[in-house]
Amino acid sequence: MRAKLKIKTKILTNNIMILSEKKIVEKYKNGKIKYTETIAEVSNLWIALYPNVRINKDGKLHIRIGENKKYKLNGEIEWELYFDNFGNLIK
Repeated sequence: MRAKLKIKTKILTNNIMILSEKKIVEKYKNGKIKYTETIAEVSNLWIALYPNVRINKDGKLHIRIGENKKYKLNGEIEWELYFDNFGNLIK
């Protein structure tokens, strides 16, 4: 099944190390949520503080923050992970 991808961007002004946050929501064809995650774009100046940094297709650095969840087709949570503000897995 091809999932729909919805991205919301929020510019952060209270943390100079994180440039922006993006909430990503993928949905099944029936409209139910398939996957959710929040990623944060990280400034190149602070890369040493983020051991789990990734490079996206545009060459920008990002980390996962907050909760990431994968849902089954029936809406039940299949798995969930939680990350701190430095991209470290906490649960």
